[in-house]
Amino acid sequence: ACYKQSKVYQEVQDGKVDEVYLVITLRKCERGPPLIPVDSMLQQWEPCAREAFSLPDYLRRFAEVLGASLEVFDRMDGRHLVPYQACCVTTHWEAVAPALDPAFKAQRTAYR
Repeated sequence: ACYKQSKVYQEVQDGKVDEVYLVITLRKCERGPPLIPVDSMLQQWEPCAREAFSLPDYLRRFAEVLGASLEVFDRMDGRHLVPYQACCVTTHWEAVAPALDPAFKAQRTAYR
């Protein structure tokens, strides 16, 4: 792939870039909008609003219910992302992922 030849890619690989961003994408919501936990016990779930859906807002709220803080953005390099995408500093996502992963697993079970 030619992106591996780029200067930016080499800088990231060499650790010369302070912040690397991750683009998060929501997939497969065929049965309705994504679910949000009612509380941190993850026993009850409710669908989020479909109209004006924003993945960054959804992820912030999801993390907040779990007592975590997640800084996610709706744009990258000044360009708006589509509503089902969000952008986050990779190290920040990795720090909160251990709290979010079990909840996302419970969500998938509740969604079925």
